[in-house]
Amino acid sequence: MPTTRTVLRTGLALVLAALTSGALFAAAPQPIVGRAARFGVSRPVSELAREPINVLRLGKDGEARGGEEEEINEQNTEIIKRVVAGAGAGASALFLDPTVPAAMASGHLRVIPPPTSTFDGVNSTSGILPPDTNGDVGPNHYVQTTNSSTTAITAVGIYNKATGALVVPIFSLASLFASLGGADPCATNDDGDPIVLYDSFADRWLISQFVIGTAPTRQCIAISQTGDPTGAYYAYDFAMPNAKLNDYPHFGVWHNAYYMADNQFTGNAFTGGGAFAFDRTKMVAGDPTATYIYFDIFNIDPNAGGMLPTDADGVVPPPPGLNQLFFEYRADEFGDPMDALRIYEFAPDFAVPANSTLTVRPDLALIPFDARSPNSRANIEQSGGAALDSISDRLMHRLQYRNVGTLAAPANRWAGNFTVNVSGVNPTTAGTYQAAPRWFILQSAGTALPTVLDQGTHAPDAGNGATGANRWMASAALDNQGNLGVGFSRSSTTQRADIMIAGRLVGDAAGSLAQGETVMFAAAGSQTSTSNRWGDYSAMAVDPVDDCTFWYTQEYYS
Repeated sequence: MPTTRTVLRTGLALVLAALTSGALFAAAPQPIVGRAARFGVSRPVSELAREPINVLRLGKDGEARGGEEEEINEQNTEIIKRVVAGAGAGASALFLDPTVPAAMASGHLRVIPPPTSTFDGVNSTSGILPPDTNGDVGPNHYVQTTNSSTTAITAVGIYNKATGALVVPIFSLASLFASLGGADPCATNDDGDPIVLYDSFADRWLISQFVIGTAPTRQCIAISQTGDPTGAYYAYDFAMPNAKLNDYPHFGVWHNAYYMADNQFTGNAFTGGGAFAFDRTKMVAGDPTATYIYFDIFNIDPNAGGMLPTDADGVVPPPPGLNQLFFEYRADEFGDPMDALRIYEFAPDFAVPANSTLTVRPDLALIPFDARSPNSRANIEQSGGAALDSISDRLMHRLQYRNVGTLAAPANRWAGNFTVNVSGVNPTTAGTYQAAPRWFILQSAGTALPTVLDQGTHAPDAGNGATGANRWMASAALDNQGNLGVGFSRSSTTQRADIMIAGRLVGDAAGSLAQGETVMFAAAGSQTSTSNRWGDYSAMAVDPVDDCTFWYTQEYYS
């Protein structure tokens, strides 16, 4: 069964200091306003965590879920973006990614120092796959959520970040919503896809999951009353705005709202992306009248999917005039005009919701990459186990933002990644596919739209789909100096899925993670489930106290 690991990395800036005007694609859709179906205030987590867990995980059909190696949500097995036969520059010829530096491709890779400390997170042993390991760090705590654990279904672990010790026992996420009453879906169901984020500008924690066994489905959002994650939470049950299922919900903290992107399904058919803005001001204050503003991106761009909202870190907030940006990646192999990032600019107006807009901005071109993968979920080789899912059809959590300037002179940076093929051949099987993270850093000044500052594909042994290492399910973040940390899983026919980290300093040569990579934690076991579902996301975070210590959480098998 998978185990998770929370990795403390004393930031690259510290340990390595010695190395010292768009247009809408379609007629502008009308925003939809949703209100909290129920609101409550939880008891302190320090009390909830010691009570019996009496919640279920229900499927779309309302039947109880659980059991050995079960997929948490059947819609999540669907591939969001598919390769179009004959499309793309790499479809008929050997494709060599120009962002893979020759020195790295020949195997000359620097090894960065090991982590300062690591500790085990939630032990995911209830048979639910994928575990969706993620977490965030605050002033005194690390909070982690996963889809399952030994003692809870959707589990929350709160750790002392100095010692790695649990502060309270692991508890069920649904227990945060018990104050909504026994009839409320958020209080009685643990359906998963959890996300936890620390809002450094308000000193609050956001913890959320969906409920998919109801009509309409729900998004359950808990906001801590203070900066102490073991205290009480404001609990909101938001009913979704239509009959679509809100799969894969991911959040971002911004100055004017909490933003969410989802992958929407009608039955088992993918029906586009959804964009939500939740009224952060009211939710932080515990106002039961909090609303959300929703746009169905399918009505703007039916090919959109797998996008993420921007999640802001740091001491300096975004400048007031800089709107929230949602991103997704596009590729010529999918039938798109070019390899690029697509940008959706979201400007909600909670006072006059009809004034809210979601605008598609011009695509941001990237250096060409190979987005092809086997047309199945079984495409990552691992030693001693079944083939795993590369989940290469979407951006990977998080899409991070930080202002490295001041409010008076903002210097905006974004960092993110997605998974590409570096085998150099058309990957029709796991043996001809080789996964690697394509990372990117964007920049802008003031309130301007971003441009590409740097980008690269981390593939030290690119060009060998049969025996080369796969690196996938990455998460990337920048510290306050602009140093980049990227965590990921790495496996091959001779390697189990280890937890890895790589990085670059702000002054390094462009286009590579020049500080190299190292093993954060070595796996002792392998996943044998033929479901192929390894994980959907991991999480790289930066400590808000010093703004330069990296924390990474990822799964492994013990």
